[in-house]
Amino acid sequence: MIEIVFVFLTTIDPLLFNIYIRFFASFIDIFMTVSALKTPLFACMMLVFATLACNFNQTTSEIAPDVMVLEPTADVQIEDNVSSQLTLGINEVYAYKDSQDFLHIIGLITNDSDVTIRDLEVEIEVFDTSNNVIHTGKTTSAVTHITPQGTAPFELIVTDPLANPSSFAARVTNASVLESYPAGLNQPQGIVIVEDGRNLHITGEIYNNTVRPVRLHGVAVAIRSEEGQLVAASPADVSIGYLRSAEKGPFRITVPIPPAIGNVSTLSAQIYYDAEISEVNQPYNVNLTPLSSYVDAQNDVHIVGNVVNNSDEFITVRVVAGVYDENSNVIDAAMTDTALYAIPPGESIPYDLCGSGSLCSWGPLRSIDDAKANAANYLVQLDQTFTWATDVQLTSLQVVDASQEYTAEAAIFKGQLINNTNVAVETPTVVIAIRHAETGALLSTGFQRFSQTLGVNESVAYEVRIQWPPNTDPSNIDYSFIARGEVR
Repeated sequence: MIEIVFVFLTTIDPLLFNIYIRFFASFIDIFMTVSALKTPLFACMMLVFATLACNFNQTTSEIAPDVMVLEPTADVQIEDNVSSQLTLGINEVYAYKDSQDFLHIIGLITNDSDVTIRDLEVEIEVFDTSNNVIHTGKTTSAVTHITPQGTAPFELIVTDPLANPSSFAARVTNASVLESYPAGLNQPQGIVIVEDGRNLHITGEIYNNTVRPVRLHGVAVAIRSEEGQLVAASPADVSIGYLRSAEKGPFRITVPIPPAIGNVSTLSAQIYYDAEISEVNQPYNVNLTPLSSYVDAQNDVHIVGNVVNNSDEFITVRVVAGVYDENSNVIDAAMTDTALYAIPPGESIPYDLCGSGSLCSWGPLRSIDDAKANAANYLVQLDQTFTWATDVQLTSLQVVDASQEYTAEAAIFKGQLINNTNVAVETPTVVIAIRHAETGALLSTGFQRFSQTLGVNESVAYEVRIQWPPNTDPSNIDYSFIARGEVR
C-alpha cells in the first residue's frame, strides 16, 4: 500500500484588433482588416509529456514551510490482465485553499511503465485533526492518456465546507493500457502567465508540426514557484480538439491563485498535452461568415459572427477563438457552442463570444484592462472534434407579445415563446440577431435557452438583454428571431 499524506495550510491569503481572422471551414482561411475597431465606436480588444523520475518508495521532499509531507503510500489498482505491465507513482502532492475557500488537492502522476495508460483514477480522502475521514473524492489525470515514462497532473477541487481539514491521502484506484500513437508535437511556445488578483491565467498555442492531423485529448498545466516547487495544476478551460497538419489552436488555463507564490513573474509553467495521431476528418459543409468585434459599455469583449450549415444534415457546432497581441502571443481564448444544439440544413445561426445567454467567458480580457489594450488580432476556428451530424431534430416555435426597449448600453427583448406544434419539445430556445439596417452586417446577438419541456400550446416568457456596441443607433437597426425546440 502506497499512500501520500499531507497537512493543509492553515493560513490562506491568496492574491486574489487591425483584426486578423483565420478560421478553418472547408479548408478556407479568411483574412480581414477592420480599421473601425480603432475608432471610439469599436474600441480595440484581445502534451508533450514531461518526464520526471519517481520511485514508489521515495519520500517526497517538503513543499512549503507549513505543509508536512509523509511517506507515499498510494495503492494502485488496475485490470488483472495488465497488472504486471504498469508501474505508476504519485508525486509532489500539494493542497491549498483559494479565495473562495475551495480546497485544491493537486499532484503529478508518473507512468514508469513501457505502455500508455488511460482511464486513470485518483481517490483522495480528507481527514480532520482526529484522523476521521470527512471527505472522499475521485478525480482523473488532467489529460486522457499518459505515455510511457510520461507525467501528467491531477487536481481535485472540494467545494463543500469541511470542518477542521488536517490531512489527506491520495491513491491511484484505476488505470488501463491503451495502444496509442502519440503525435510527438513540439512543446507549446509563447506561454504567458498573468494574474488578476484572484486567478492566474496561462495562455499559449498548440502547433501541429507533423504531416498528419492530430486529436487533442487534453491540455493541462503544472505551475512551479521560483524555487521549483509545484504550487498549482489544472486542466485547460479552453482548448481545441483537432488540428490539421500545420494548424494552430489557442488554449487558456485559469487557476485560482495559490497562497504564498510571491511575484507572478517568477513562476514557470509546464504545459502537458495529450496529442494522438488521427485520421483525416472530412469537414462538414459548415462555414463561418465574416466577423466583427466590439467592447460594450460594461467593458466586456464580444466577437460575433454566423455559422452557416450548407449541408443536408442537422449539425452541432463548437467555435473556438484566440485573441493575440502584436507579437502573436495568445492573450486570451474562449469557446462556445451555438445557441441551438443543432443547426438545421441550409440555415445559419449567430453567435457571440461571449454574450447574452452564452456559457463561455473570457479570462484576462474580462478582468485585466491591459489585456484589451494589448489586443491586436484574433483567430476563430471551428473545432472539428465537437462539430458533427446529429439525429436531433428541431421544430419552429412562435414568438408572440414581443416588445423591445433600447438604451445606450443594451437592447432588451421580452415576449412569449409558444409551442404551436402538435408535439412536446425540449430545450425551447429563442435567438435574437441585431443587424445594421443598410448593410445587413451582424452587430450583436443574444439568446435564452430553457431547460424545461414545453407541451403542446404551452408558453414560456423570455427576456433577452443584449449588450450592443456603444452608441448604436436604434433607428438604423433590424432584428430577427429564431425560435426552435428539440424533438427527440
